Amino acid sequence: MHPLLFDFGFWKIGSYGFMAVITIIITLYLLKFLAIREKLDYGKLVEFYFFAGISGLIGSKLFHLMISYRQIFNNPRVIWIIFISGGVWYGGLLAAFFVGVSYARYRGLPVLTLMDIYAPLIMLGLGICRLGCFLSGCCYGKPGDVPWAVTFTNALAHRIHPDLPYVPIHPTQIYEALGCFAIAIILALMYRRKKFDGQIGISLFILYGIVRSYIEMYRGDFRGSLFGEALSTSQFLGILTAIIATGAYIYFWKKSGSKKSV
Repeated sequence: MHPLLFDFGFWKIGSYGFMAVITIIITLYLLKFLAIREKLDYGKLVEFYFFAGISGLIGSKLFHLMISYRQIFNNPRVIWIIFISGGVWYGGLLAAFFVGVSYARYRGLPVLTLMDIYAPLIMLGLGICRLGCFLSGCCYGKPGDVPWAVTFTNALAHRIHPDLPYVPIHPTQIYEALGCFAIAIILALMYRRKKFDGQIGISLFILYGIVRSYIEMYRGDFRGSLFGEALSTSQFLGILTAIIATGAYIYFWKKSGSKKSV
């Protein structure tokens, strides 16, 4: 585990930040090909990407602050920890989605097409960033005796994440990274043969909701809880968004079928 990937003395590069930059570079590169395929202006796609991305970052931080109010009340330092290395991905996803839809309409961009373009890229990027989580020590799992359990011993990681255990735990960051890469591949294959606009974007919410809800059973860090701690906040949102997205998928599927039959 290496939360600090490079240390040049005057300039330090954290692993999560490094992976985030790699994600941005890959996304901007792939967007060129998708812009050509969909006959959209590449500059507008880049503009939308950064606008939605910044909204997502702010949303993830605000949502983390919301669910951590008890911890903040007992220890105000939690605010600084969240600002530096915290964030709830679902908070970021939902913020980016609603702000992105509004911005796309304002700029006259096709909302459903944008969802299809960005869905595989979002999953690929999240998978890469989860590798950064693994290096940093955040988003860790519960103690486990599986052969692939890992023990985080880096002193800096434990200062950043005070509740990080010193015992073998499930590498939930790797679980999710593999899940995200698998979803990205599935979405990319679907994209080439999509039946209706929005199919790929909606499928992201379904597939990731299922994967995330399952992985949440092995997470050990604080993420908020609902229904007497029966579900974590992200687990609840994963199930809820998957159900809503399934309804939307059926609706658009039937709608596309009725158009073909006319």
